[in-house]
Amino acid sequence: MITKFATHQRTGRPNLICLYWYTSYVVCEPETQVLIVAKLAFSLTLNIVQIYTIPKFRFIDLFSGVGGFHQAMSSLGGECVLASDIDRRCNLVYETNYGIRPVTDIRNIAAEDVPDHDVLCAGFPCQPFSKGGSREGFADTTRGTLFYEILRIAEHKKPRYLILENVPNFVGHDSGNTWRTAIASIREIGYIVSNIPIIISPHNLPEAMGGAPQRRERVYILAQHSKYASSELTASDIQTQLQGMSVEKWDFANWLNVHRGSDSADKKYALSANEKQWLLAWGHILSKTGKGFSGGFPLWEKEFRVSARKKDLPDWKVKFHEKNRDYYKANRVKIDSWRKSRNIVAFPDSKRKLEWNVGTQYKGGANGIFHYLIQFRPSGIRIKAPNYVGTLVASVQTPIIGWEKRYLTPGEAGQLQGFPPTFKRDENDKAAYKQFGNSVNVAVVTLVAKGLLRFGTDGILS
Repeated sequence: MITKFATHQRTGRPNLICLYWYTSYVVCEPETQVLIVAKLAFSLTLNIVQIYTIPKFRFIDLFSGVGGFHQAMSSLGGECVLASDIDRRCNLVYETNYGIRPVTDIRNIAAEDVPDHDVLCAGFPCQPFSKGGSREGFADTTRGTLFYEILRIAEHKKPRYLILENVPNFVGHDSGNTWRTAIASIREIGYIVSNIPIIISPHNLPEAMGGAPQRRERVYILAQHSKYASSELTASDIQTQLQGMSVEKWDFANWLNVHRGSDSADKKYALSANEKQWLLAWGHILSKTGKGFSGGFPLWEKEFRVSARKKDLPDWKVKFHEKNRDYYKANRVKIDSWRKSRNIVAFPDSKRKLEWNVGTQYKGGANGIFHYLIQFRPSGIRIKAPNYVGTLVASVQTPIIGWEKRYLTPGEAGQLQGFPPTFKRDENDKAAYKQFGNSVNVAVVTLVAKGLLRFGTDGILS
């Protein structure tokens, strides 16, 4: 056996060990020499030689979920040296797929115990800033303050890069004060970062770059430690790669032909008889009264009446009520007959509302409603054009593929988020939908990470 040492180009110290055994070799780092020699000896007894790849960089994955950051960063040559998430089900999925057991609570990690790393990744909790969450921001004593746990680790370990992700409302929360506070805090611990938010959605990316037909805007904070950089990466540095991409080019049916889930024919994802009945009822009334109707306001069946039902309402709701009354007056006979024949009053409240977000006039008979993408939401039944779905979320608002009369499967939801079909998801469907809905999008993270790690003349991936 022959051992050779290579010299690190910047530090001058030995950093590679090449172990040659006749014509087979492995490459490792000094601290893993004993382990590799043992593995090599064992491999040779089986007439097998394993080749070990040296990572281009090391990263930590905070609020790791099921590993959206892990998927992206490892695809760029990174090695994960620490993961952390408080959700135990997510941690089981993470360990199954990546062989790393995440630490349960970031607050229990001493900064000095965090392994050295080049990139700190964190999709920190969005609920304090989300339109669908508490909106308490940093005042949220449990989740809002977790942002400062990221800074605590970054200040001590001083990784070269920070990649942080959150919902777009993080930028405008508290009239912009939350965003300004976050950027100022990052700068205070020695990082260069732009105060202009970088907001990207997977449907902004072409399919060749991993883009997918899902509208999911998220804000990314991309920071570099000042000892490695003198200028900040800007939104234009990232978005120039997306010029010429039109989101209207997406066709969900075409995407589905390539990414169809292996379990898509499972009857448990099919619409129930009641769900079909609710949709057909709305399809029926739109086919009878919808000539010229192209949305602009939600249809609320309870407001199909001649006079106002409630007083002291906000102006926006008063306008919606007025438009619904006008719609009713113009189609009173047909609507009254529809209410009776379809027993609309027996529908759940949220199914007595319809949001027509297609942008064009309704076409076809009652079954025409199945030509679109659909969601059952607390605010009503939402109908969308068949180009791309809305944001996958942790709550139960799974998109419905109208022309197949079924829900998107968990595996398809994972692929919309950039996870491969081979990903071993949680076996519980409800948990899997939640986990993918909470994840960062793999393709978008890959895009922004490439931009950051290649930035300047001395980037890790330059």
